[in-house]
Amino acid sequence: KKRKASALQHAKHSNMLKKWVFWLFERVVVPLVQFNFYATDAEGRGHRIFYFRQTFWMRTCENYMKALSTIEGGGPVLEEVKSCDLKQMMSEKTLGIAWLRLLPKGKGMRAISNHSKATAGPLPKLLNAGGFARKPINAALKEVDYVLRHEISAFPGVLGASCFSFPDIYRKLCSFLHEHKASGSGQKLFMVSCDVQERRS
Repeated sequence: KKRKASALQHAKHSNMLKKWVFWLFERVVVPLVQFNFYATDAEGRGHRIFYFRQTFWMRTCENYMKALSTIEGGGPVLEEVKSCDLKQMMSEKTLGIAWLRLLPKGKGMRAISNHSKATAGPLPKLLNAGGFARKPINAALKEVDYVLRHEISAFPGVLGASCFSFPDIYRKLCSFLHEHKASGSGQKLFMVSCDVQERRS
């Protein structure tokens, strides 16, 4: 009986400890980390998580976004929308909106936007328009995608080497490799990954 009581008491204490640890992380540790740090992965670093102080991360993102809108910074890639133009665009309810995420990459950043996810949020106070809700950009472009795929099936090669998905890339690569081996060429093949940037005078 003592052993049984001791086992039950141990299980009860273990359960209480688990609940306390869960509460500690949920109510103390996680809020503290979120308030002080921005946690993110980084390109080429696998599943490792990096923590940046919020002030440093915000300053870095602001500088990067400014650089994207200037010629000196490699832009102008982005252009700020004026409040009057934004108000008209939002009233037409045809504007696709996507959140932009910045991912650390070597000595710089990579801008990533998810066009397959619906977006919702507040609008600038100057517009007095409350919030917005938009369906995914990809959903709005679905008809265009159907037209392009029809043209490709009707006129093979019309878009050259363009691919619409990873399976498309895989099929074209396999076909090329089979032809290369069949030709008996001893030439080595290399995979090259690069960013193409327009040269500005």
